Amino acid sequence: MIYESVLDMIGNTPMLKLPQEVHGLKHIDVYAKLEYMNPYGSIKDRIAYGLMKDHIEEMKETGKKPVIVSNANTAKAVSAISHYVGLQPYIVSNKMPYKEVKNQLKFLGAEIEELPALTQCPNPFDPNDMIQFAERKVAQNPEKFHLIDQFGDQRNPQIHYETTGKEIYSDLGNVDYFFAVLGTSGTTLGAGNYLRDQYPQTKVFGIITENGHTAPGGRSKNEMWEVGIFNPDHYDEILTGTNQHATQGMRELNLKCGVMCGPTGGLGYHRMVEKLKEIDKTLDGTKRHKAVFIACDRMEPYMDYVQKACPEIFDEKQSNKLRIQTLPQIKIQNAPSLTADELYEMQRSEDKPLIIDIRGSFAYSISHIEGSINIQDTFLEPMLDNGQPFPHDKPIVFACMIGDVSTKFAAFAKEQGYDAYSLSCGVGGYLNFIEHQN
Repeated sequence: MIYESVLDMIGNTPMLKLPQEVHGLKHIDVYAKLEYMNPYGSIKDRIAYGLMKDHIEEMKETGKKPVIVSNANTAKAVSAISHYVGLQPYIVSNKMPYKEVKNQLKFLGAEIEELPALTQCPNPFDPNDMIQFAERKVAQNPEKFHLIDQFGDQRNPQIHYETTGKEIYSDLGNVDYFFAVLGTSGTTLGAGNYLRDQYPQTKVFGIITENGHTAPGGRSKNEMWEVGIFNPDHYDEILTGTNQHATQGMRELNLKCGVMCGPTGGLGYHRMVEKLKEIDKTLDGTKRHKAVFIACDRMEPYMDYVQKACPEIFDEKQSNKLRIQTLPQIKIQNAPSLTADELYEMQRSEDKPLIIDIRGSFAYSISHIEGSINIQDTFLEPMLDNGQPFPHDKPIVFACMIGDVSTKFAAFAKEQGYDAYSLSCGVGGYLNFIEHQN
């Protein structure tokens, strides 16, 4: 097939039926929507072009730069499309976690505003929040910039309604189960609504990571507040997963199905199959059911992610090494913890603890527990994985904003022989406790 423009190649991606011997489901056929076969490598090609196309001529006439908030796929698509049509893209990101992606953006000529790395304890008042930074940038310079708002623009789900959902239905007809990892949530909202409009019995599942875990382009429970179009009532269920689920699913798709998707597609596949195994047991076999998930981007940019999540794939010596990311969930759930009054009493005793505040530096600078030190979680994790950086002669208390992310550090430190605890109420709860004490 011959195309006159690369932009005409966006969408109409293949639908692949996966082998039953791989997923093992008796009554459900599983299909992968191969979005990584878009020209710039991901499902975000649809949104990048869809949100830009009506404004391209105006931006060219006025010299405005398209501004996009993204660490990866949308930034790549906006950069490539911008240069193709004669615009200069302006990318707002946190410190990019994937070296390959940053190099691609530089190669594509993007202007990058790289903010400091964010903690896994988000703070809505942090001036380095990417979305707020971009909104301020455009508001202060409306003659220079045009915001491509994938997180708040309702055209995001509308684009998926008109394209992704329509394509899925055209290929498969009625779909019983639709799964996708939540980033902006546009895919599940738009495509999910289209599928339900054709067949109201369609069940839609969103997938996020557990707090403290990541999937490229996906979000954790703590991060969903940033997404203006997110509607939790849209979903029949929101499932959670880990870095290991993402890598395991990705590897199964890569090796057994020939689907060369990245870890976010792997996470969607892994959690989908686990959920469908439960459903499969309840079906009587009188009809075949259909399930679809999104293989959203390619594997190549994420080898660093895979190596951190599963280093044993690359080095057998790492297979038995305990790491925070591979700590069993039951150990994290059973991590030792302290209440506010228990920490208060410990601080007043002779056996004063070392308190490590794992929030971002801005949050710490505004308010923190007296005597605590600040080591952001993204820096603390490799420190603990690679050694025992703290003395063993005093208790250690890990504190995050609300007491959730800190549990994995307390659990891991306990495994290393520390007298370690998580502050269950978080920094905010403890400071409120102190205020009432005074």
